[in-house]
Amino acid sequence: MTSAIEDAFHFITRCDEALRQKRRVASQTYSDPSDSSNAESASSSNSDAPSPRSFLTPSLPSSFWPYTLILFLSFLLRVLVSGGSYSGAGVAGGRLHGDYEAQRHWMEVTTQLPLSEWYVQTKDNDLQYWGLDYPPLTAYVSWICGKAAEMVGLGEMVALHASRGYESDNGKLFMRATVWVTDALTMIPAVIMAIRAINAHKPRHIQLLLACLVLVQPAFILIDHGHFQYNCFSLGMVAFAVYAIWRGRAYVASICFVLSLTFKQMSLYYAPAFFCYLLARSSRGKGRNHAMFTTFILRVLKIGLVVVGSFILCFLPFLSSTSTLLAVFHRMFPFARGLYEDKVSNFWCATSVLIKWHLLIPRPTMLKLCAATTLLSMAPSCVHVLMRPSRRAFLYTLASTATSFYLFSYQVHEKSILLPLLPVALMAGQHPLIYAWMSIIANFSMYPLLYKDGHSLSYLALQFLFAMQALTYAHSTLMSGVESRHGASDKAPSTSSSNLASRIVTWVLQHPILLFRAVQVSLFGVIILHALWQFAPAPARYPDLWTLLLVIYSAAHFILLHLTLVINQWAMSMDEVEDEDMRSSVQTRSKND
Repeated sequence: MTSAIEDAFHFITRCDEALRQKRRVASQTYSDPSDSSNAESASSSNSDAPSPRSFLTPSLPSSFWPYTLILFLSFLLRVLVSGGSYSGAGVAGGRLHGDYEAQRHWMEVTTQLPLSEWYVQTKDNDLQYWGLDYPPLTAYVSWICGKAAEMVGLGEMVALHASRGYESDNGKLFMRATVWVTDALTMIPAVIMAIRAINAHKPRHIQLLLACLVLVQPAFILIDHGHFQYNCFSLGMVAFAVYAIWRGRAYVASICFVLSLTFKQMSLYYAPAFFCYLLARSSRGKGRNHAMFTTFILRVLKIGLVVVGSFILCFLPFLSSTSTLLAVFHRMFPFARGLYEDKVSNFWCATSVLIKWHLLIPRPTMLKLCAATTLLSMAPSCVHVLMRPSRRAFLYTLASTATSFYLFSYQVHEKSILLPLLPVALMAGQHPLIYAWMSIIANFSMYPLLYKDGHSLSYLALQFLFAMQALTYAHSTLMSGVESRHGASDKAPSTSSSNLASRIVTWVLQHPILLFRAVQVSLFGVIILHALWQFAPAPARYPDLWTLLLVIYSAAHFILLHLTLVINQWAMSMDEVEDEDMRSSVQTRSKND
């Protein structure tokens, strides 16, 4: 039984198709005069002139109205959440710990100080007060926003020194509007394009539903439009890169990823996936060994030139001085801050209840340990995509490497869960239950932060709406056997591969009720922890007890997510890889290279 939401999207799609058919018939009727000889002469003399009707009522793309509705709904939710509080608002000393003030201060610094001082400690730029610590592209965007603030009469919001802690209704509206515009130009269109490309084999109403499920994901909305950040830009660029990969545009994908990385350095979580996939795909093709090697070297050099050139353009204003360039990198990678920020649902924070890592292991050794565990955990996915480079394997690797960084790397924030969540969201068409389940847990893992920001109500409302929508769709696809592991077909998993991972996935999908019961038990635990947080005060001796339980519970789910991704990736048969990519994209693209 399909969900009511899926039926609604199906109805919208049918209405749109009926409207297009009506326009087509009307256009044909207009251009079919009774006199065939006059029609022939008219068509020969005015073949390029549009008819009056087509000029007044131009033909719109087939997906215009349904996607307009999705854009309206997703944008409406963002505006409603934006009406609430933000990090550090109205709190004593709030100006010292809020991302809202940090972003505003960066507008102040970039518009009022010369570029050479943006990342350097000076008398006018106190780096201890929200010093700029994101890559140059963030600084350029802050400069644009700061100049826009001056143009609309909000110069006091970016006045040097005097604007510290600035808060006003107009200022809040302007700051929120900058995120709306950024989201509308990057994340929203990128997600729609990527979802349509990845799920091209599915009916259009399913594509619409999947796009809606991703765009109304609470974490993406609450962090950017509630807490206040611009993650939509970096995540949107990665989504554009995924779309480019799906279309066989390796150079465009490389540029988009560099833009994401030069906006927010946390996009390094995705770097191993892009590197391994593009390297492996460059080695594919037909021909003699010498010709293949030459082609491989040329492709790698081209991609390398595109990447290096994109980085040079982004860092170009800072290349005039070595000290200024080094200051940028020093601010981008502040290893002195510590192993993690606040209460993060990763391995180190969850196990710190029993093992005090910061006391047992010196910082230099801890850095090496984090690097080793991160590389080890991502190795299976990277090895697979190197051996069998396909777009599906790339998407799995993207999610797996991001999850590895979140769980085991150094200096992790609770908001960093957005990075593994994006590729998992793009796989919603293949794994709707995994997406629904892990999205709910990801939202849950950030509840302490959202609670502190005053977004408990927004969180609960969006979490409930998303859970009902996503779980209903996941249940309907799972029970009807429509869910496909890799999107190549809507059949059961291929049994041509006899490896352990394939057998595990086959067994799980043969017991859908058991799988869904496990999800229900997991979500019941979320409800219990929420009830304890809300109604049972923590013991005086352990004031952070409920928060630590939340961290441990969420971290266990994220470790399970990582294992699930690796198992599903290795369950892919070689037949699927060849059918998806080898015989179509590689050989066609190699001619253009």
